[in-house]
Amino acid sequence: MRQLFATGVPISISVILDSGAFYAAAILMGIIGTSALAGHHVALQVYAMLTMIRSGIGMAAAVRVAHAVGRNEGSGTTRAGLVAQCS
Repeated sequence: MRQLFATGVPISISVILDSGAFYAAAILMGIIGTSALAGHHVALQVYAMLTMIRSGIGMAAAVRVAHAVGRNEGSGTTRAGLVAQCS
């Protein structure tokens, strides 16, 4: 359980800070005007799409590495990790 928190808490803090920065920027853009808010929304959607691509590659790499570890294949683990880094 301690290892789960040691890994999960920093990731959670990172996600909260990232989301909080975008929400704060959206509030500030709303104060500036509707066109600034619309531009911020477009930029946020592009960022979200790019993040989903990166996240999907990372999840697929984690599954491939986990399968190789489960099969006790050291070379397969290395290969799966290197392929994910090159993507």
